[in-house]
Amino acid sequence: MNEFPQIKEIKCRTILSKSGIEGIDYTINPYIGCQHACRYCYAQYMWPWKNIGLKWGKHIFVKVNALERLNTEIHRIKPWQVVELSSVTDPYQPIERKYQLTRRILEKLLNNNVKTIILTKSNLVTRDIDIMLENSRNLQVGLTIITLDEHFKRAFEPYSPSVKERLSALEKLSRNGIVTFCFIGPMLPVVTDESLWTLIDVLENIGVKMLIFDRMNVKWGLNKHLLEIIGKNFPDLYELYEKVFTGGDYWKYYKSLKNDILNFCEGKSFKVVFCY
Repeated sequence: MNEFPQIKEIKCRTILSKSGIEGIDYTINPYIGCQHACRYCYAQYMWPWKNIGLKWGKHIFVKVNALERLNTEIHRIKPWQVVELSSVTDPYQPIERKYQLTRRILEKLLNNNVKTIILTKSNLVTRDIDIMLENSRNLQVGLTIITLDEHFKRAFEPYSPSVKERLSALEKLSRNGIVTFCFIGPMLPVVTDESLWTLIDVLENIGVKMLIFDRMNVKWGLNKHLLEIIGKNFPDLYELYEKVFTGGDYWKYYKSLKNDILNFCEGKSFKVVFCY
């Protein structure tokens, strides 16, 4: 856990944000910033305070009036539309234990029959199973996992829950009849594909209904940031990453991996979706 982030309570003007993600109409982000401080997260280049000396993962802004705003705005959501919790923060990061914004927002959405998707890296999501079970037909819950290797995980996701905890959360949710999915992304050479096939088998056994795969987002200059992390933690992989992310092999790697995944998952019990 990221033990000592600086927390600031703020009031937001709106809580429903129109989404550019396919299949998602609105997103709700109860927090700005994220204690998990994942090194590959593109949100660190988007948040508005990035240019005034605030460090990613160390500063969290809490939208204390989030439920109040949702009460005002929920009429905008049509019966067929989908809301995601969340797109540029983790709705179940550690500060949620104190503020419970996500819990109250989720309860409001489900009580109003809003189709809701949760995406998190935290096993804290299982705290809210009681709410989920009241209207599970309108809910899907996903956890992000990029690798089974805890050593790799710690380098890229230093303050997030362990892979074991996330798999246990998915299993508990599935066992309670909640539709679950796993978001495997960004897929990173060796980091992801070294344990990918075992991970897929584990997820099938757990009862996950869908796997969503995504590539690395390099639009925000993350390739340079990743190379620094690789050089520091896994110098033997540096040449490979330099070739993939700064050379001409970027799409070649992802297209090849996509084909391998499709072949491996043929006949499996879950749906496979690619974001690229």
